[in-house]
Amino acid sequence: MVVAVAVMSVLMIFVIPTFKEIFDGFGAELPAFTLFLIGISEFMQANWWIMLGGVMAFFYSFSYIYKRSAKLREAMDRIMLKIPVIGVILEKSAIARFARTLSTIFAAGVPLVDALQSVAGATVIFSYFLESS
Repeated sequence: MVVAVAVMSVLMIFVIPTFKEIFDGFGAELPAFTLFLIGISEFMQANWWIMLGGVMAFFYSFSYIYKRSAKLREAMDRIMLKIPVIGVILEKSAIARFARTLSTIFAAGVPLVDALQSVAGATVIFSYFLESS
């Protein structure tokens, strides 16, 4: 999502203005959608600092809510696990971390039941933590 916002910003600020110069050379009437995109591009060029502030405020607000909302964390984790390549990597990483932590605690002489209860929070995937608790 971050990459998509960055790419769209670059297109709107740098690429669309060059097309505008080309279109102005034609002298023809442009479609409404093209005029709309050129208008957005001009707004973003004139008010880039507002756009940057808005993006920063969005990400700060999202991270603030994400840290405090169990439902949002669980929903985001489930979405991340459904992404084709990334989901498999995250799942295997969480399982490996869980197994490694369990092995260390169990090797230290902690009974298996107590070790399993202690290791429940070792995973970074919140939905796995809820299922193991």
